Amino acid sequence: IGADRNPELLDAARVSLGALGVVTEYTLAVRPRYMLRRHVWIAPTQELLEQAPELARKHRHFEMYVLPFTGHGAGITHDEVPAGTPEHPASADENVLADLRKLRDWLGRW
Repeated sequence: IGADRNPELLDAARVSLGALGVVTEYTLAVRPRYMLRRHVWIAPTQELLEQAPELARKHRHFEMYVLPFTGHGAGITHDEVPAGTPEHPASADENVLADLRKLRDWLGRW
């Protein structure tokens, strides 16, 4: 089965939890290695919710985490960067993540 041959069986196999038998062989398509650049920011939860569809379309990956009892959330995007970009460039996001750790520790007291 495959996307071009019996696609309905492929869809069924994806969700069958073994009911259609055991997979004994498969072909996996891969692509060359690539690098991602992360961007993290804090914004009001409602603003992140309103922007979520556009952010998901615009970026390779988009994540959103609600920060309970604050009215805010953390947005995280990842985008591919050109080949030759340093593997571990300095991240401006570390300050935001440090603030989130402080908030986590502070809320942990409750």
